[in-house]
Amino acid sequence: MMVNRIGKVLVIIACLTTGIISLLLAPIIPFQYEGTKKVNYSPTIKQINLFITSDVANIQLNYATDPNADLINISYSYVIGSSIIVTPPPILISSQNSTFGNTLSVNLTIDFPPSILSSVWSTMTKITLNPTLLSNLTIRTETGNILIDNSKSQNKTFIDLTLEATTGNIEVILVNESNIFGTFHMNSNSGNTQLLLMENVTLNNDFVIETTTGNIDLILNNLSLKSQVLKGIVLSSSGTIHAEMYQWLNPTGNLTLNITTNSGSVRLDIKLEADFFSSQISPQTSTGTIWFRTPHPGFNQIDSSLISINTGLSSYINVNITTISGNIDIYADCI
Repeated sequence: MMVNRIGKVLVIIACLTTGIISLLLAPIIPFQYEGTKKVNYSPTIKQINLFITSDVANIQLNYATDPNADLINISYSYVIGSSIIVTPPPILISSQNSTFGNTLSVNLTIDFPPSILSSVWSTMTKITLNPTLLSNLTIRTETGNILIDNSKSQNKTFIDLTLEATTGNIEVILVNESNIFGTFHMNSNSGNTQLLLMENVTLNNDFVIETTTGNIDLILNNLSLKSQVLKGIVLSSSGTIHAEMYQWLNPTGNLTLNITTNSGSVRLDIKLEADFFSSQISPQTSTGTIWFRTPHPGFNQIDSSLISINTGLSSYINVNITTISGNIDIYADCI
């Protein structure tokens, strides 16, 4: 009797082992998921509130060229690698829409259920908005990159722009005459962030760009500040920060850029029109080295700071740079 029981156990073990080996040795093949979701054009809708939450997916957002295009068009393509004998669990894509007055609100959730027998090979979620809409955007991803490009937008105006990625890069390109009224926050925990503001982008509030282990690239070109006193906060724990500022036009306002990194290095390239600006650049590091690349026309070096020759003008752009162990490299002109 005992022998029979042992034999049954051995048979079960053998079957389980065979099944596991079969799974491990089975070919891995791609499973593709594709689809679209959209909200048709309506002339009464003037604003979109878009909230995206994604655990694993790249998000690419731009604007259509046709003013009568869909209010929002969501196109997705995901490839999952999985054993030929096991179909991976379905990807859950939920889109909830509501309209209040002239505002469309869209909540998009993308969820990849976990599976030990499959892996994500590629993901792309393309969001195309109607170019006439006022945009209010909040996008959060766990693993995935975020790209925002409004080069085709006709409205070019944002209420809030909040972008967060736990593991992934964030890139934002805003073209000439863009306008941001409220919150502007870019945060990547483990990834690079890049912000490019083209000529005459108007900021109406402070902005924050931060990353824990990634690098930051910031390019500001002829900002418009509308008689406001604003701050730009740029933070990285261990990444390199490269900031470029070109200001030939009077922004009719004041900006202080605070750049901070613990162990990363900082490079600042700044060129200002002397007729419009007073400027002070103040670097500070504990164990790193500070280089002022010479010549730096329009600035006097006083101790560890550069102070513009012209002072007391109607606008100022100041930069404070702080590192613990990183080096600071400054190229500055005010001419």
